Amino acid sequence: MPDYRSLRGSLKLPSEAFFEKVRKTKTCWLWDASFRRDGYGQFWIGGKNNAAHRVSWFLKYGAWPKLCVLHRCDVKACVNPDHLFLGTKQDNTRDMDMKGRRNTSGTLRGSKSSQAKVTEDAVRAIRAEYATGETTHHKLAAKYGLGKSMIGNILIRKNWTHI
Repeated sequence: MPDYRSLRGSLKLPSEAFFEKVRKTKTCWLWDASFRRDGYGQFWIGGKNNAAHRVSWFLKYGAWPKLCVLHRCDVKACVNPDHLFLGTKQDNTRDMDMKGRRNTSGTLRGSKSSQAKVTEDAVRAIRAEYATGETTHHKLAAKYGLGKSMIGNILIRKNWTHI
């Protein structure tokens, strides 16, 4: 659990610094700062890296959650405390199973991976555009915000092999 009392001398309270990194939509409050490899937002306090949705829970309820903090909305970037609820690891697994989000193969493929930079539709579009012979790796990379080597790997099916 972070020790927020040690931050009294900071220029900003943790809640002010936290909410500067949140973009509120009609439904979700989306984390707009850095993310962990697993796709969840991260917020550093006192030299400790904390999951952003767990910090949101703390800021609303005033107690650091001892259980898992789960999402009703299934949006990893969401930090809206009204979309969060507490549960055990078993509850989290059951929730993933009920919603079809559990990864049983050991690797997440395509846009389900937290490392994905494009969607399946974008991969199809990249391949279709290149097949016309009217574009280059360089132009596709600029258009889709990817590196030329990533475009090449998509085109030779080294990446996104399931598409």
